[in-house]
Amino acid sequence: MTAPRRAECLRETRETRVRVVVDLDGNGAARVQTGIGAYDHLLTSLAHHSLIDLEIEAAGDLEVDEHHTVEDVALTLGEAIAAALGDRAGIGRFGDASVPMDDALASASLDLSGRPYAVLDLAFRGERIGGLSTQLVEHALESLARTAGLVMDAELRWHVLSRLVALGAAGEAEIDAELARDDTAAGRRQALAARAARPTAEAKEEAWRQVVESADLPNAEQAAVIDGFTQADQLDLLEPYVEGYFAALPGIWSSRTSEIAQSITVGLYPALRISSDTVERTDAFLATADREPALRRLLVEGRDSVSRALRARAKDRQAAGD
Repeated sequence: MTAPRRAECLRETRETRVRVVVDLDGNGAARVQTGIGAYDHLLTSLAHHSLIDLEIEAAGDLEVDEHHTVEDVALTLGEAIAAALGDRAGIGRFGDASVPMDDALASASLDLSGRPYAVLDLAFRGERIGGLSTQLVEHALESLARTAGLVMDAELRWHVLSRLVALGAAGEAEIDAELARDDTAAGRRQALAARAARPTAEAKEEAWRQVVESADLPNAEQAAVIDGFTQADQLDLLEPYVEGYFAALPGIWSSRTSEIAQSITVGLYPALRISSDTVERTDAFLATADREPALRRLLVEGRDSVSRALRARAKDRQAAGD
């Protein structure tokens, strides 16, 4: 029988008293009381999405400020996670995720190596989230990484900026400023994606030209432009390119490398356009001539994804009517 991966840790200082219980094989249940509402929400979300059962009770000198409480909760949580992991034998050490929200895209990579290290660059527009100073979020993650023995990398500045650009809340000046701060190969790719995400017809035309009509961009930069071009809340701006997409595919597959052609086919497929017309256009294209097997497979996969979404919507409407 597998030993339970559960641990309880207590930390007491002159400023705080923190008790943390974690069960790594739980179901996401959480009972968190730190006295800081926004921090409670973040920790509860951590339990919910990781399926770790989590109990946290903290009493700290909040009459002074929240710094000691935030730090000591993170340190104690890290200690409990490390204790629950034991010797870490047989675990899946590495993990990464990208989580899209309405106004941000957060990405993180972790290594439960036992050797703590944190690379964090978090962009916040305000100084506080409720009763939590945004300056302490990075410090809390560093503290968690230190005692849990994990390597953490969360580069969020570009993701936040790109989302603000897509919403029209930032533009060329902000992109240029961020690129000046991060003038690296990765930064230049992020800048291309951000420019392609601008909510204007001109930005979409330029991105389309860079990817479809020109073959000048290296693979990684082309992928960045495609990522920026396709935004779920810009469907009106993308509508004019649906017909052009199918028209351009034969030339792309005859003139580009297989890797590039596949990247364009998947990245620019109108998968966000959930309509029977998308399915019909795909079927019509596939029926007009013999298509390369790889192209056919990718389009069938895209069409099937749209078809599943249509069926799900129909089922939701039926349930709502019942």
